[in-house]
Amino acid sequence: MAADSWMPYEMLLDELKRGELELEHKKLFLKEASEKVHKARTSIEEQKRRRDDLMMSISEIEEKTMGLSSQISDAEQKLSLFNCEVQRLEDLENQIHLKKVGKQKEIFVLNDHLYKVGHDFATQTLSNVSLQ
Repeated sequence: MAADSWMPYEMLLDELKRGELELEHKKLFLKEASEKVHKARTSIEEQKRRRDDLMMSISEIEEKTMGLSSQISDAEQKLSLFNCEVQRLEDLENQIHLKKVGKQKEIFVLNDHLYKVGHDFATQTLSNVSLQ
């Protein structure tokens, strides 16, 4: 009977040891899980920092792009004004050329007229001299 009375105690002791082993396994599992959670949180924080850095880079690029677009627009306006000025100067050059050609024709006509008048005068003078 004495042996029978120790039996429940040994069973309880065995059950306690199994419980302790199970508890140790659960503690180890919890420690590993906690490390994995910490690594995951660290990774998430790093990814958030990278995302924030990328968002800042994107914002900077967008600002620079807007600035460049504005500069391009200004340059296009200046180019348009320059092209208008070039066209105006070409028109002015054409007008000057036309006036020059017109004056040359006038000079040619006047020279021709002067030549005829001079020729007529010389002919008349020679005729008068011969008559005398």
